[in-house]
Amino acid sequence: MSSEIKQQLRMQYLKILKNIDSKQKEQWDGSILQQFINSKYFHEANTIALYFSLPYEVETTKIIKILLENKKKVALPRMTEQNLVFYYINSLDELVVDNQWEIHQPKDTNQVVETKDLDLIILPLLGFNKKNYRLGHGRGYYDRFLSTPNFKALKLALAYKIQEIQLDVFFVDNWDVTFDALITNS
Repeated sequence: MSSEIKQQLRMQYLKILKNIDSKQKEQWDGSILQQFINSKYFHEANTIALYFSLPYEVETTKIIKILLENKKKVALPRMTEQNLVFYYINSLDELVVDNQWEIHQPKDTNQVVETKDLDLIILPLLGFNKKNYRLGHGRGYYDRFLSTPNFKALKLALAYKIQEIQLDVFFVDNWDVTFDALITNS
């Protein structure tokens, strides 16, 4: 699929996400949270990488807190110029906003996570399709990270059902990486 069509989809789904009613979003986030903490993914994984959510994404702050309370090893990404580097955190207080996208990320003084040590990674997305491809923000950070040689963790996407892209045309480029499992609000 052309990058132009993907960019149009990004804008369309970003608009959809930003227009979700706050009460509706809170309900959907609660449903996703409950499904996650009742899932085998939560119970079987010890070292979990995930993202700190932006206001329009599936909310992850509560997930991070619950993971930490349950003595899971939690890792969040820092963006370098071209890549993601995941760092362990012990508290949300260890996060800083020191990047152009105003994303909360760990300080670069935290301990780096070895890719081979991850059991689970929770992925952000703007949209997804039935073939388990995600539409990200278009910078390729996660696709590059998921393609590293030692990567073996289960890839879990959290999404609202309205993020499912219903297209006959399939939006895949050769660098796109699929996710293994999906939890939605329904």
